[in-house]
Amino acid sequence: MNIHIKKQEKGQIVVILVLAFVGILGFVAIAVDGGMIFSDRRYDQNAADASALAGAGIAAQYLENEEINWTNFDCGSSTVHAAEDLAVAKAQERATANNFTIDSTLANQHGVVVNCVDNEWTGSYNEKYLEVQVMVSSDVNTSFAHLFYNGRIRNTVEAVARIRPRTSKTFGYAIAALREDCPNSSTGGVNFDGGGHTDANVTIFNGGIYSAACMRGNGTVAVYSDTEVGNYYTTDLNLVGGATVSPYPQKATEDLPDFSLDPPNCSGLTNFGEVKKPDAAHPIGPGIYSKITVGNNDDLVMNPGLYCVGAFSISGGTVTGSGVTIYMNGTGSNDWFTVSGGTVSLEAPGDDSLSPAVKGLLVYMGHASSVNLGGNADSYYAGTVYAPRALIDVGGTSDINPTYSTQLIGDTVTVHGTARIDINFDLSSIFQDPSYVDLYR
Repeated sequence: MNIHIKKQEKGQIVVILVLAFVGILGFVAIAVDGGMIFSDRRYDQNAADASALAGAGIAAQYLENEEINWTNFDCGSSTVHAAEDLAVAKAQERATANNFTIDSTLANQHGVVVNCVDNEWTGSYNEKYLEVQVMVSSDVNTSFAHLFYNGRIRNTVEAVARIRPRTSKTFGYAIAALREDCPNSSTGGVNFDGGGHTDANVTIFNGGIYSAACMRGNGTVAVYSDTEVGNYYTTDLNLVGGATVSPYPQKATEDLPDFSLDPPNCSGLTNFGEVKKPDAAHPIGPGIYSKITVGNNDDLVMNPGLYCVGAFSISGGTVTGSGVTIYMNGTGSNDWFTVSGGTVSLEAPGDDSLSPAVKGLLVYMGHASSVNLGGNADSYYAGTVYAPRALIDVGGTSDINPTYSTQLIGDTVTVHGTARIDINFDLSSIFQDPSYVDLYR
């Protein structure tokens, strides 16, 4: 006789359901608590960003009000220390508004500090900035995690905002050539030629020289720049015929940061056509001009404002303009700005009240042509000459020795002649980017 024993399988589904329920509960716990962790972290990061930017913003405004720029920015000055204190207080105030109380130290990863940098050499210029660093930490109140983990779950986030002081486009260089090659003896780089003067032919006060490619000197020209910025080139140095440059040019290990300058806005200006034979009894005003020609015995008076000009030629006579920006809006190589004689006195606007003229900007040329600045010994130029695709030519003979309170930014820059030429890099006269803030991380 065979006896069969039947196994009982009742109750196994309960075990499977319990195990499945535990697994599902685990996934729910991860989803719920994970969402809470990331949600809190995002809130913390937003609060840290807001605090850093608030502190940086008030510090930047203070530096502007106190007329602190790239040249006079000093981490040891009382003015910069005051900006740091304002940044800390404002960052703490904004954190409080977002329900965080932060210290003035990062020892517990929950506070704010301000770091100052004024001598971080990049290989072509010094970095100068204030850095507002905020860290925020918070514990997350979880729904399930405490059932499996008895420690606290803590978020820590960081935000860093940098304030750069007001600066020129080229970080202290009075002359800057932007073309990155020198295909021939007259194109690309910074070029000096001439000589014959007992002192330095070319003296640059308060600014240096930068070439994105070569630097060349010919003849017995002597160049001296009175600045801590120095003189730099990126490809080749060629000084021949007794030419000297002091301080001796160094090869830059990094290029200047890319930069641009938006052209002035000519919309809304009246079109006056061409100007010939101007006289002082009939000054011209801001507007659009196809061509302006000034010759011997002519007398051109330019009222303050923006001038959008196709071609501008001065070969004699007198030209006077204070508070003017000249935008060369032509497109061809013959649409140039050229001064070959006469007495010229041109000054860029000293403030923003003459908009759309641009504070500190004397000449803007965006196309491939030339800007030639000459004139006699009584001539004077003040402001930035910005011509990133054009040749800027400065100089003349012994009886042509104008005064330049300028910054020269061109594709190619040539300074020449037998006269003594002084270029005064005056930050109060040139275009500067205002203090600005960026969220670094």
